[in-house]
Amino acid sequence: MNNPALSAPNTNVCLDPHTTKSTMLFVGHQWLGSNSRALAMAFRDCGWIVDIIDPLQYVPRTTTLASKLVRKVSRSILQQSLSEAMRNRVALNQPDVLFVYKGSEVTPSSLEQMRSLGVHTDLFYPDVSLHTHGRDIPLSVQHYDTIFTTKSFGVSDLKALGARRIEVVLHASDPDLHRPLSNSLLPNEFTCDVSFIGTWSPHKEKLLSDLVARTPDLRLKIWGSQWEKCNTSNIEPHLEHRPLFGDLYPAAIQSAKINLGLLSEQRYGASNGDLTTSRTFNIPACKAFMIHERNDEVLACFEEGKEIECFGDTDELAEKIAYYLKHDSKREEIAAAGYQRCEREHRYHHRAAKMTAHIRSLTG
Repeated sequence: MNNPALSAPNTNVCLDPHTTKSTMLFVGHQWLGSNSRALAMAFRDCGWIVDIIDPLQYVPRTTTLASKLVRKVSRSILQQSLSEAMRNRVALNQPDVLFVYKGSEVTPSSLEQMRSLGVHTDLFYPDVSLHTHGRDIPLSVQHYDTIFTTKSFGVSDLKALGARRIEVVLHASDPDLHRPLSNSLLPNEFTCDVSFIGTWSPHKEKLLSDLVARTPDLRLKIWGSQWEKCNTSNIEPHLEHRPLFGDLYPAAIQSAKINLGLLSEQRYGASNGDLTTSRTFNIPACKAFMIHERNDEVLACFEEGKEIECFGDTDELAEKIAYYLKHDSKREEIAAAGYQRCEREHRYHHRAAKMTAHIRSLTG
């Protein structure tokens, strides 16, 4: 099954700073475990001279109600400070490309200024909907030269907002983080039969509740944010009530015999729900076994039954969990093959190479 978003990267696209545009101002979060950080490092590996602005230094995240109120009132001022930092960095270093990851903190007016200065502007958008992370993202779409979306259905959504050019580039894995760890490093309390790591959604809650109803003795752990919204009593004992950051994330993946690849449903402003997500690639990259929701897109990334397993409904999921918990060697064989597929095709440097080729085709 061929997917143009997964076409093999041309290894000859590494940049020669003497003959091609090679300086990039990268605007994106830089905490360990962020896909944004992984992509910035991948561009460096691909030959770019990368200057980085982390928006969190200007528009910080907030957790308490009081701090959220302050942030809401002062957001425009905070965004102005980010815009000023971008202008100053462009004036100082004169980058060839401005590359923005997600862009929820970046204003349309700042992008207009970048383009007026002759800077090629690109956006990498990783989420399901363009309308659930503030008003600036949909208003900014038309100001980017190219938008790279991880969602195949995002092409039509972006076209409706006036995007100039759109390329589908799927998520990937970070070799600095998503990698096999020594078993001696894995916390004992992470050990379980089945694990799901991800943000709560109604679809995920129902699927996991149905799974527990079918397999009440299953040693299941559920990690991630917003699970306090869960209203289903039978999965409450399985909730860890915390997200996982840094090396705790791959440690939890490896500590589970089976990891679930569950997807987000359709959101407001999106034409579809997820088909693949970062977990799709993070789990095999840790040389861990995954059972993923079946669809054509994931089957273009991995071979079912050889590199990952898939399911179509909860009954099939429960049956496959029961089978693979009894067949350790088969589970390990599939996990090893999935890891090798990631090494060949699904690291962030593969995605950076594809985007570099596209940018070079436009900028020379």
